[in-house]
Amino acid sequence: MKKASFYLFFFRSTLLISIAAAIAITFVIGSTFMQIVVAGSDPVLSVLSSVLKIWCTAGLAASLLYKETVRKNEYYFFYNVGISKIELIIVSLILYILSSVIIYILCSLIMKFI
Repeated sequence: MKKASFYLFFFRSTLLISIAAAIAITFVIGSTFMQIVVAGSDPVLSVLSSVLKIWCTAGLAASLLYKETVRKNEYYFFYNVGISKIELIIVSLILYILSSVIIYILCSLIMKFI
């Protein structure tokens, strides 16, 4: 249970950069997403799905790249607790995927009632 708080701390420390990177990437290639809307599906959910996929992959990668270059010494803090860098990356990826699925499900439920 003690390690869970450290995993969540690392996850929260990656959120700001990953969200900013996902928004920036979406704006750069956003017109492509507007053309790839699947026929018969809700365009809002289609774009949201694409943004969440970017957030899970490119956003996390940008955040980890930032941490690796600028804040490299933070890994020693987690290593002293007994958490390796690979564990941090895997748990963060799992948390990103879970939060994306939850956000998508909530938005799709909201869209059904609108």
